[in-house]
Amino acid sequence: MQTQLSITALSLADQLKATTGAEDPLLDVRQVAAVRHESVPTIWRRVAEGSLPRPLKLGRLSRWPLSEVLGSIERAKAARSLVAGGPARASSVQLWGVKHANP
Repeated sequence: MQTQLSITALSLADQLKATTGAEDPLLDVRQVAAVRHESVPTIWRRVAEGSLPRPLKLGRLSRWPLSEVLGSIERAKAARSLVAGGPARASSVQLWGVKHANP
């Protein structure tokens, strides 16, 4: 069962499928950034850290299948729900290691 993606990502995915006629179109880095609502440098950072699959190399071109981009979003959502029981915000002690003395 696939959970619902954002309306923008789905409509962009539908537009890409309609434009190319392909069931699983190949996206360039700018299109991937648009689908994920991230910058191009962030896309390359996600590839380096492993949260986004490496692109297919077609000569000098880098392309991602749309299904893999949407799958990376679904994996991020699934990982988020696994840690949903944790605190919503980090305290100042967690962020800065600061301990406040009570007078």
